[in-house]
Amino acid sequence: MTRILYGSIILLLVLCVSCTGTTVKPEKAWHDDIKRDATGKVVDRGCAYSYFLKGRSEELTGNLEEALENYEEALACDENADFVRNHLALLLSRTGRKKQALMLMEEVVA
Repeated sequence: MTRILYGSIILLLVLCVSCTGTTVKPEKAWHDDIKRDATGKVVDRGCAYSYFLKGRSEELTGNLEEALENYEEALACDENADFVRNHLALLLSRTGRKKQALMLMEEVVA
């Protein structure tokens, strides 16, 4: 029994030693999927949509301040997400922050 165990250990060591120095290069690196806008800023649409959905959920349950925070986080992930900007502007208007809402809508139109 111990001979089999020692033999297996020696075999594993020989196999491990023979594999050192070889590297496997992935076909695609993780950073190949990073999207950038025209100015070179990183755009993470998944992040934006995730925060948008959380904000929408908070808005529908009446947690308007939490919804505002999540919409702002979504815009931090993707500044070009007009669907988030629209919801944020509407929510700002509903909470009495009409000047901020108007500024956001002007950004969408521009």
